[in-house]
Amino acid sequence: MTETFTSVGVVSIGEMGLGVASLLIDHGYQVFTYAADRSESTQARARKAGVNLAPSIESLVSSCSAIISIVPPRDAKKTAERIVSALSPAPGSRKSPLYYVDMNAISPNSAIEINSLLSVNPNVHHVDGGIIGGVPYPKERGADGKPNWHCPSFILSGPHKIPDLALSAALNVQHLDLKIGSATGLKMCFACTTKGFVALAIQSFTTAQELGVLEELREYLQKYNPSTLTLAEKGLVTMAPKAYRWVHEMMEIADTMAENGGFEKGLFQEVAGVYRTVAEDSELGKEQPDARVRGKTVNDVTELLAQGLINIMPRSPLVPAGAWDTHTHVFDPVNFPYPTSRSYTPKAAQITEYPSKFTGCTCVVVVHASVQGTSPAALIDTLSKAQTAGLTLRGLATIDVNTTTDAELDALHAAGVRGARLHEMSWGHGEQAGGSQIGKKVAALAERFGRLGWAIGVFCDVRTWASMAEQIRAMDPRVKMIADHFGGTFPGEEKTPEFATFLELVKEGRLTVKVSGFERLYNGHGSGREGMKAIEPIVKAVIAAGPDQIVFGSDWPHTQLGVARKGKTDQQRLDDIEGFREVPDDVHIEVLREWITDDAVWQKLFVTNSEKLFR
Repeated sequence: MTETFTSVGVVSIGEMGLGVASLLIDHGYQVFTYAADRSESTQARARKAGVNLAPSIESLVSSCSAIISIVPPRDAKKTAERIVSALSPAPGSRKSPLYYVDMNAISPNSAIEINSLLSVNPNVHHVDGGIIGGVPYPKERGADGKPNWHCPSFILSGPHKIPDLALSAALNVQHLDLKIGSATGLKMCFACTTKGFVALAIQSFTTAQELGVLEELREYLQKYNPSTLTLAEKGLVTMAPKAYRWVHEMMEIADTMAENGGFEKGLFQEVAGVYRTVAEDSELGKEQPDARVRGKTVNDVTELLAQGLINIMPRSPLVPAGAWDTHTHVFDPVNFPYPTSRSYTPKAAQITEYPSKFTGCTCVVVVHASVQGTSPAALIDTLSKAQTAGLTLRGLATIDVNTTTDAELDALHAAGVRGARLHEMSWGHGEQAGGSQIGKKVAALAERFGRLGWAIGVFCDVRTWASMAEQIRAMDPRVKMIADHFGGTFPGEEKTPEFATFLELVKEGRLTVKVSGFERLYNGHGSGREGMKAIEPIVKAVIAAGPDQIVFGSDWPHTQLGVARKGKTDQQRLDDIEGFREVPDDVHIEVLREWITDDAVWQKLFVTNSEKLFR
């Protein structure tokens, strides 16, 4: 079945988006975008090209038969969420479905995740895609006066094809009769080669510049491999305005190579670091595609990069040497499949990906996640990789004391386990167990853990902690109780009697508090520094109550908030592969340091208190 579209949306109007919009306008389409949240220069650029600026996302959706998403990879999911939230799912609310053509440089699993997000609305048809080739540009019109454009290849996949054949022809579409994720996967494999090569050229040519042999390098490449020289020089002088976008794209490639190819992620995580250096540490990061000033020659590129690398002064880490991160998770579904009964399905995250350069921590506690069932096998495997990861590793396991022998507990201790974790918080998508029920679990664990001096970490809300106060006071003092994420205390609850009881347990030395889960608690109150303000009274009250009872935790790799899963069916929880949230761990640490001015307390937060619990 074919249709003829008259109006197409393009988001956003960056270099590629503007090229696509201009091509479509020349082919007779009305093109719309939403740019109210973009800069004045972006809006002016869109108007100049003849693009209609929709006053709202709702207006954009209602005006268009199709929306082509071409945004920085980090914004791909957020953009899909905004579009689907603006579109009524009611039958008959549209004459025909909205075709959402996602052309972003993302991994196949990210594409599948976006498809799950869109598929809840029957009025959206998701088309998976990837762009291979450069920005469209016009060539001389033919003798018939028809538009004649150079256009990259629009590779698409999935069950839905664009029904407007003229639109497909204008965009140079090739639709693969394969599942969602196939087109993005092809794009990732292509970019792995091309942009990966440019990153190698950046390092090679900049290093040659510093060694004083850049011209000789170019001379010998010209002599023995001229095609390589041509590609390298072209890549060097054109990549600067796009480097910021390519940082996240390289991370998506790393995910693709790991999740679909079975390789380690480290190679392309390092490639992402190369482009981050270009974008953030050199003058090249200021370049705009339509207003180039610097980096237009190979020599200028290498000189600016060399200067930028020199100017990166080694930062004195905010955290002390030997700092601990006491709350992280690792997911390895390929080697350790998740149980069929679980509340969510996260994508893979290995301990070798832990971001030490952002947290400054070199000692890490891996916490057995709730979706990993009761077997400690995945945790033990992770703890065995300490040398590979370059970290000191310890673990908190999920332990069934009714089936675990003392000999097995001893074996876990030898492997690096230092306690158990109970996850009892619903995070808005289920019912939390009551204090008496949780108390029984704690008592059963404590009875077995005393001889080992182990800890019991519990994630529950502050009301539950208050209800267990007397039980905790009566426990074997050799067993250490740990409250995850400030004891589940949300903004406003610092004024409650339950929080006062919670603080009394901290003051008495009965309870250690993980200074962690910041963005989970301040969700809805902004992010980064703004969000931290919302929990400032909670953080400061806990620190003041027990400087000897606090430990830091990042909560990496930042699984999705539970409220996002509310309303999902059991099958959707199994099928929807969730990515991770981008959380400013370094900003959280910066703000903590501003609040904790006492060096001795800072040392306790990151080192001393954790050493007592986990060594």
